[in-house]
Order: sequence, then structure tokens, then C-alpha cells
Amino acid sequence: MTSGAEKIIISEEVPPDQPIDYAHLPVTFIRATVAVAVLISLTLLRSTIANLVVSFIRLFATKLSDESKQKLEKKIAAPISYACILSGVYIAGIIFDLPDFLQEAFDHVVQSLLNVSVFWFVYSLVTPIAIMVQKSSSNSFGDEIRKVLTDLVKALIVVLGFLSVLQAWGINVSAFLAGLGLVGMAVTLASQDTFRNLFGSVVLFAEGGLKEGDWIQTPEVEGSVERVGLRTTAIRNFDTSLVLIPNANLANSAICKKGLRRINWTLPIAGGNTKSLSAIVSRFESFLVEHPKVDKSQTLIVALDKFGENCVEVFVYFFLVAGLAWGDFMAVKQEIILAFKNIVPEEGASYGVPTRLVLLNKAG
Repeated sequence: MTSGAEKIIISEEVPPDQPIDYAHLPVTFIRATVAVAVLISLTLLRSTIANLVVSFIRLFATKLSDESKQKLEKKIAAPISYACILSGVYIAGIIFDLPDFLQEAFDHVVQSLLNVSVFWFVYSLVTPIAIMVQKSSSNSFGDEIRKVLTDLVKALIVVLGFLSVLQAWGINVSAFLAGLGLVGMAVTLASQDTFRNLFGSVVLFAEGGLKEGDWIQTPEVEGSVERVGLRTTAIRNFDTSLVLIPNANLANSAICKKGLRRINWTLPIAGGNTKSLSAIVSRFESFLVEHPKVDKSQTLIVALDKFGENCVEVFVYFFLVAGLAWGDFMAVKQEIILAFKNIVPEEGASYGVPTRLVLLNKAG
């Protein structure tokens, strides 16, 4: 035995470096090359693919105006381009064979973005399709109901797109919808008036509807319809005040639509003879027939009606064209009044005014 402390030396054997698998390199390089080639190809071809889809849709969009077609092409080109790029990324990811922990997250992200692009594309088609259906329908409906239905469909598409994104991330959509159902019941109970107004707007549209510019009279208000919404209808009074009426109340009210503005005058003509009176009536009628704001499809009467006090009364009855705002209506009426004011003296007559003869008996 040796004396003293004995040193024990333990040496670790360092393993040699792992050899590089040169046989696997060509396969990895080929996959990467193919993946990049697919991504670049779809990126470069996105404009061509978008143009093909636009050309196909244009075949069915014959009832759209040129301006609407241009807007449609701009709207659908973007989601198609993004979908092409995302498709290239998705295919490249599959070819490249990412590690499992990256592949799952990659699939979720790309699938979510692809779903957004698809629903974005469908969302862009809603308004043009609604316009084409409106123009091709035998029972045409107004612009207001088209806008309301379009907004509802767009909201549904947004909800479905959101659910598709949740589904792409593996979230149980059924359980999510069940939870929303309970929340929806609470919201519905708290929003009964809102839903009443919503159904009121549906009733208004179904019964012939109101549109912007209509002149209406209800027990509550009279004026021009300025906006028809889902909850309220805005009516501009003739004193320029704006009245918002809930659609539920409006649907249950008697509504008088005054599409045409009627004018009914009795004009006293004093002096003149038979020839001048006939000329006045003839010139009144000719002026109204030639006026562009007078509706010739409606009743138009200009005739001598009866004898008045020191005059002969001329009956004038006609309608102005629909859609005139209150200010335009007053301007047209003023123009006609001034013309009639000049015609009468030119024919040697005047407008009669009531006169009274007072006889004073001077006593003595």
C-alpha cells in the first residue's frame, strides 16, 4: 500500500462529432426548391387567376352598370390575390415537411387566413348579386329593402367567417354556439323594442315600402322621408326639423303617401270679353302642357267655372311630377303664378277682387 492520499483521475471520453448525413441533403434541397418554386409561381400568377375569375363573373353580371362592374372587379381582386399567395404558402409548407411542433401552428394560421380570404370574396359579391336580383325580379323591390337584406347577409357572412376561423384552430364551435345561445336569449329579452322595430321595417318594405324622397303624412308627422333604417325612419318636416319615428310605430300607423303634388286654384278674371277669356284659358293650358315639371299623365283641367262677384272664375287643376322636394315645389309654383300673372293683362283683362258698393243717404 502506498501512503498518502491517492489521486484518482476519471477522464470523460468525448464522443466524436455526429457525421453529416450527406445522403439526406439532396432530398431536403429538392423539397425546399420545389416549395419556393410553388410559392413564387402562385404569387406571380395571382393577377392572372384573379382576371380569370373576374372574367367568369362578368359573364353573369350583365345587368350591372359599367361603374358597378369596375367596383366589383376591384373588390374581388384583392381576396383572390391573397388566397393565391396563402395557397402557395400552404402547399410550400406541406412540401417542405416542417417539424411537428411547427406544422400544427403553421396549419392553423394558414387555414385561418385562407378562410378569411374565402369569406372576404363572398362578402364582396353580396351587393352586386343583390342588385342583379333586384333588376331581374318581376316583383321588383325598393333600394331600401335591398340594402337591409344586404346588410343582414353580410352580417351572417362575417359571423360564419369568424366561426370558420375558430374551427380552424380546433375550437368546438357547437359548444361556442350553445354559449352564445344563452347570451342571445338574454340580449333578446333586453332588446324587445329593437326587434319590434326590425320586424316593423320588414312590414313596411313588404307592403310597398318607403323610399328616400317620398312625401308622406301620418297622424304624427308630415314631410319627406330622408332615411329608412333598420330601427327608425327619419322624416324631414317642412320646417326643416328632423323627426325619427320607430319603425314599429310607423308600421302600425296610417300612412298617406303623397307622391304627386296637386295644385287646385280658382282664379277670378275681371273685365275682358268672350274672346279674351277663351284666349286666357287656352294660354293657361298651353303653358301647363309645355312645362317640364307638370305631370301630363295625370288630370289637367283649365276651364271657366262660374260667375263670381264682378268676375268670371277659372278653375285650374293639375299635378306636378313626383319626387319634388318642398323647396323645388314652391319654386315651380312661383314660376307658374308669375306666368299666369303676365298672361291675363296681355289679353286685356285683370284679376278680379271682391268689391262692395256702399250708398250713403245724406239726410236733409
